[in-house]
Amino acid sequence: MDTVIRIRPEVSKLRYAAGAVSIAEIDLGGTPRGAALVLCDTGQLEAVAADVLNGLAEHGYSAIAAEADPAGTAGPGPRAAALIDHLRARGRPDQQIGVLGYGSGAATALAIAAEVAVGAVVSLAAAALPPPPGAPILRAPWLGLFSRPGEHAPALRTWLAGQAVYSRVVTYPGTTGSPSRSTGRHGGHAAAFDSWQRSIEWLNLRVEPCPTPLARSWAVRHADRSPARRKGN
Repeated sequence: MDTVIRIRPEVSKLRYAAGAVSIAEIDLGGTPRGAALVLCDTGQLEAVAADVLNGLAEHGYSAIAAEADPAGTAGPGPRAAALIDHLRARGRPDQQIGVLGYGSGAATALAIAAEVAVGAVVSLAAAALPPPPGAPILRAPWLGLFSRPGEHAPALRTWLAGQAVYSRVVTYPGTTGSPSRSTGRHGGHAAAFDSWQRSIEWLNLRVEPCPTPLARSWAVRHADRSPARRKGN
């Protein structure tokens, strides 16, 4: 008998300046470890919401999932920006946000890492991504997980070598498709397991934990007793 408890994500519409997008969300309430934004391929929201969001919840993350902006969108795109703003409106500063991009969402995740100083970003795709146009400065720690290096791997590694923010690229030779999906074969199953473990470890090490109510009260009390505050009074 399956004893694993799974949460059914809440599905709703997020409206923003460029239109609206369906989002699936698991909000843990209380004091979660952090918040995560999951970007997926078109048509994959239901599958991602069922598996990835529950996997993140097991590690203490409240998370939302949505389909990434259409291919060819410059930078992160208006949809990704609206999703990050949605998390910010929930009281999550950038350092408490992690981003995971699957398939076409992998490029959007990399674009976010180049423009927004979130806590951590992971991209998972079949082949290495090209550097973002204009070779911007990487602002968030980025992990790229790819089944094969592909034609863009040399340019990507050269771009990352000049960045001050820590990044890493991992490939899984002998696998096909995204490393996050088990093919049922030995190599594919191992890649799916390893890529998930790496993704969670990357977030856990770098996404800033949400402070508990007691920690917030202590911070307010400490601020009230600061020399600058006493001098102002």
